[in-house]
Amino acid sequence: MKLSAPYRSPVFDLRPHVQALLNHLGRDRLVWGSDWPWTRHENKHTYRDTYGWLNDWVRDADDRQHILMRVLEPCFAWVIHSEGIPTAKRADI
Repeated sequence: MKLSAPYRSPVFDLRPHVQALLNHLGRDRLVWGSDWPWTRHENKHTYRDTYGWLNDWVRDADDRQHILMRVLEPCFAWVIHSEGIPTAKRADI
């Protein structure tokens, strides 16, 4: 499930809903997206805002890192090093 675009939601505080998703689905089934280019909302938000929303919704840094990067490893054939830097698993990717 993609966590993004709170400005499209009629719910003001999405934190309890995101926490429910995290508790029910687990962090392996959540992915974050900036939702850029913010169609019909181009001048209202910045990329920094979108990352801030995730920080507000998911307070645990390890869970955030997992949602931001680890869950995408199979999609992009990444290896995430301890420093949090992704690199390709194979040279042909």
